[in-house]
Amino acid sequence: MAAVTYAGILSQGYADERRLLIDPNQAMSSVNVENPCPYDPYYAGQTVNHQPSPDLPPVSGDTQTSSLMDKYGNMVALTATLSAGWGTGIIAPGTGIIFNNGMSKFNYGSAYAHHPNRVDSGKLLLNNMSAFLILKDGKPFITAGSMGGRRIMACCVKMIINVIDWGMNIQEAVDAPRYHVEVNTCSLESGTPSSIINGLVQMGHPCVTSRTCGQIHAIMLDPISGKQHAAYERRNPDSTAGGFVSED
Repeated sequence: MAAVTYAGILSQGYADERRLLIDPNQAMSSVNVENPCPYDPYYAGQTVNHQPSPDLPPVSGDTQTSSLMDKYGNMVALTATLSAGWGTGIIAPGTGIIFNNGMSKFNYGSAYAHHPNRVDSGKLLLNNMSAFLILKDGKPFITAGSMGGRRIMACCVKMIINVIDWGMNIQEAVDAPRYHVEVNTCSLESGTPSSIINGLVQMGHPCVTSRTCGQIHAIMLDPISGKQHAAYERRNPDSTAGGFVSED
């Protein structure tokens, strides 16, 4: 079972090391993840075999995400996926619940005998679902999640940055154009200013336009007014947001 150096990956030292590789004026070629073990007290001095993730096929529209918050600030963020339109095709008798086929995200076969993502007992498979809760000064702040396959993580991070770093309200943060970078291509949503696209191209980033990069549902509790603000996904005509107001 391959080790995961959580503390090393999340450490400031490893982040500083990776940041030094970034040229703000020129796109860089693909860079290896290198070894975060020296920054992890548990794995310091050990060698972990890092291998690239498998090239998974595009994910169809089979993920749902919901975010809830009650009047007391209790928050829930839920993302569920089948990993294919009908999951495994197996339904739990008498329930109508379809089992997902997340096992397909593991590597299997003799060619992957020593791959860290090989099917084995006690392992967690690769997962891009990123439902999350954010607290501000220890109090409820944001509950959110997204759908969109491997674009989910970038989608969520972009929304968080829009709120925390750029001071947008929750709906503005969800509405703002998004981007997703995978391998060496930068996919930007239509609506991204042409100045940004042209600037990235001049720096050497191959860019393509995309209709959508993920779909978010979120609720934010304004720490000043105490009011809750829900954001729906304008990119999805089926998306909704709302709530109940009670004086009780």
